[in-house]
Amino acid sequence: MIDDKQLMKKTARGDRQAYGELVERYQRLAWHIAYRLVKNMEDAEEIAQEAFLKIFRNAKNYRPTAKFNTYLTRVVTRLCYDHWKKHRPLSYDPQEQNFVQNDQLTAVEGLEKQEVKSTVREAIDQLPHREKVAIILQHYEDFSYREIAQTLEITEKAVERVLARGRNRLKEKLIKLMD
Repeated sequence: MIDDKQLMKKTARGDRQAYGELVERYQRLAWHIAYRLVKNMEDAEEIAQEAFLKIFRNAKNYRPTAKFNTYLTRVVTRLCYDHWKKHRPLSYDPQEQNFVQNDQLTAVEGLEKQEVKSTVREAIDQLPHREKVAIILQHYEDFSYREIAQTLEITEKAVERVLARGRNRLKEKLIKLMD
């Protein structure tokens, strides 16, 4: 299996098959991150496609200083930020979320769990962009501090501060939303 750096080198030389393999490997990640940030399936799909087009167009400028998925995430989050600025305020439709229900949960427990997830999602949506991205990448996508730092183009120490601020704001917002 060819590594991502080699695929990007081939893509830079115009190899569409190598580009197709990158898309195949990472399209789910791109869509997932976009969806968590913009909360609209169609918009997330467009953003993911736009991210890959941008990567293809700029493949000759790619410098492998980070893992490819970190580079892709940076492109996707920037596009989401642009989308967010154009479409603010973002609406949240909890019915778009797919909530997995355990067979043992009663209908009431399932609704309560769905309501909690919806409330947390609403509170995350209200965070400043950088804090929102950091929290989503860490808690939903399992990115390390290093990967988040590379995505946001900040230091790992700054990631700690951004996450701490984000968690504090999130806690305050959840308290207000739960009252």
